[in-house]
Amino acid sequence: TLSSTRSLTVYDANLVSLSLSPAQISFAVGESSKIKIIGVYDDGSVIDVTPLASLSSSNSTAVSAGSSGLISAAAVGSSTITATFNSVTGTMMATVISATLDHIEISPIATAAVVGQKIYFKATGVYSDNSFRDLTTTGTWAAALPAVASLSSTGLAQILSAGSTSV
Repeated sequence: TLSSTRSLTVYDANLVSLSLSPAQISFAVGESSKIKIIGVYDDGSVIDVTPLASLSSSNSTAVSAGSSGLISAAAVGSSTITATFNSVTGTMMATVISATLDHIEISPIATAAVVGQKIYFKATGVYSDNSFRDLTTTGTWAAALPAVASLSSTGLAQILSAGSTSV
C-alpha cells in the first residue's frame, strides 16, 4: 500500500479585514485585470485569499466580477468591487475609460545577460488619450526561443542558454 503525508498547521486567528490591491483601477473597455485580495487576521498575519474570496460589482454593466480576482471592463462607467471571504468584506473602485490601447512598450528595451541570470521586464500600455497603465501582470509573456529564456506571468525572465531571442 502506498501512502503520503503532509504537515498541516492550523492557526487560531480571526479574519478582521480584506485588503484589495490595487485600491482603485482605471482600464479600457474590453480589458481585464486581476486584483489581489489579502486577508488580515487579528494575530497580525496576512494571507492571500484571492482564489477563495467571491467578488461582486455594484455596476455590472460597466465592470463584471469573475472568480480568482478577475474583473473585466464592459462599458464606460465606474463600479465598487466588493470581495467577500468568511463574511468579511473589502472594496475597491474600478473605472472604465473610453480610451483604447494604442500600443505596448516593454522595458528594458535591449539587454544582455549571462546564463542563469534573471531579468525583470515591464509592459506599459499607452492609450489613445496619452495615458499609461502598467500591464506587466495582465498580459502573457513569452520568448520567441523558449530554449534561450523562459518568462513568468510577472515578466521575470530566466536565462537558460546562450543565444538571442525577442520577448
